Amino acid sequence: MKLQKTVSQKTVSLIGVALFLMSPLASAQTKKAKASAAKAAPSVTEPAVPAEPAAAAAPAAEAALAAAPATPSADSPSGRELWGVEDLYVDAGGFFGYSSIATSKQKLAQSGFGFTAAIWAMPELFVGVTSDFRLINQYSAVDASGNMRGTRWNMASPTVGYKLGHLTLKLDVQLLGDYKLSKSTVAGTAAAYKSPLGARLAGIYPVWEQVNVGWQFEYLQFSKINDTTLSAKLKQMQVGLNVAYVF
Repeated sequence: MKLQKTVSQKTVSLIGVALFLMSPLASAQTKKAKASAAKAAPSVTEPAVPAEPAAAAAPAAEAALAAAPATPSADSPSGRELWGVEDLYVDAGGFFGYSSIATSKQKLAQSGFGFTAAIWAMPELFVGVTSDFRLINQYSAVDASGNMRGTRWNMASPTVGYKLGHLTLKLDVQLLGDYKLSKSTVAGTAAAYKSPLGARLAGIYPVWEQVNVGWQFEYLQFSKINDTTLSAKLKQMQVGLNVAYVF
C-alpha cells in the first residue's frame, strides 16, 4: 500500500508538470488561430461615394465665368474698364455758383448740369469733352445795361483731367455756347453775347461710393454781340460748387 501511494503521488506530479509546460504552447496556438480567423474574415469598408459627373459642374463654372468682371488687356493705360469699354471715364452732375461781370455791378447766380466723357490716355491722365447747360439769374438791381438773366449751352469743350490720389482735377477750354439773354433785340430775336473764350478748373472728391463733391472756377470773355445796346465785350467770372457721379 505504501508503494502504491508513492507511485500515485509521482504520477500526479508528472501530470502537473506536463500541464504547466504545455500551457504556453496552447496559448500561442490560440493566438495564431485568432489571427488566422481575422485574416480570413472579409474586410468591411464604407461604400464609395460616386463622383459628380463633370457635366453637372460645367454650368456652374460657366455662370461664375460670366459673372466675373472682364479684365482689361495688358496694354490698357489705366487698367480701368467701364461698360465693356477699356479706359473710359464718364461723370455727370450739377453745379451752382456765384457769377459777376467785370464791367458792371450786377450780381448773378448760375446753376446747371452737365457731363464729361473721356478716355484714359495714361494711368492718371484722361482727355475728352465736357458739355453743360446753365441758367443764369440776376439777383442784384437792374442797371442801365439791362437785365442779364439768360441761358447758355456749352455744347462741347475740350477737357483734360488728372487723378491725384482720390482728388480728380478737370480743366476744360470753352469756345462754344452763346450767352442768350431773356430780353429781345429790336428785331425780335434773343439778345446774345457770342464767341466765348475761357476756361474752367474743377476739382471733385469722393464722399460716398461714386458720389463726388467739389468746387469750380470759371472765367469767360465774349467778344461779339448781336445787339447794339449790349457792351462790346463781356467778361464773366464764376465760382461755385458741384456734385458729380463718377461712373
